Parts: sequence; structure tokens; C-alpha cells
Amino acid sequence: MTAQPIASLRAVCYTRKSTTDTGGEGTKSVERQVREATEYISSRGWEFVEPFVDNEISAIDWHKRIAWNRLFTAATTQRPRPFDVVVVWAQDRIGWDAQGLVAITDLEQAGVALWAYGTG
Repeated sequence: MTAQPIASLRAVCYTRKSTTDTGGEGTKSVERQVREATEYISSRGWEFVEPFVDNEISAIDWHKRIAWNRLFTAATTQRPRPFDVVVVWAQDRIGWDAQGLVAITDLEQAGVALWAYGTG
């Protein structure tokens, strides 16, 4: 199998802001996260596919994270896969608990790369 050139990758962004975010970088609005993620995707020469946005949802409320669940299902079950890369501000937008680490591992095992453009 030939590796896909980096410039032709298809990318989505996942953004989440918790209802408990009260200060610091964690308070980035989902709109700002989408804007920054699309700028990052563009700077890499990747094709932007779509944003997946969960607003005012805690990281621990996995069942309420409709956008995350759509993204994860597409990445792990749809063939051909609709995107190659998930871009986030920081890994904790996906999750900071064991379930988040498992989700990231499942994405990678499905052949989807995770890129974080910020810190955290």
C-alpha cells in the first residue's frame, strides 16, 4: 500500500467547550476553536471536511456528546472513511479520563490521525 501524501489528507475538527470551563485557555469558545482549527488545517494544505461541535457539554458526559459520537462512528465504521485526520485544540477536548484515551486509541487503530494545534 502506498502512503497518502500529507497534502492530500482530509481533515475534520472536533471542538468542545464544557459548561464548567471558567477561565484560562480552556474557555475558548467552540467558534474560536473551529476558526483556529480550520486555519491550522489550511496551513497544512489539507482539505477541510467539516466541524464536529459539542458546546456546553462536559467531557464526562459521553452520551450527550452528539457530535463526538457522529465523528467516532464515521471514523470507525464508514468505508471509505470520510476523513483521515481529526484536529483538536488539545487532546482534552476529546477527554481526559480513561475513556478518552481508549477513544483516541480506537481512532488511531481505525487509521485516523489525531493532531492538536494548541496546548493542554
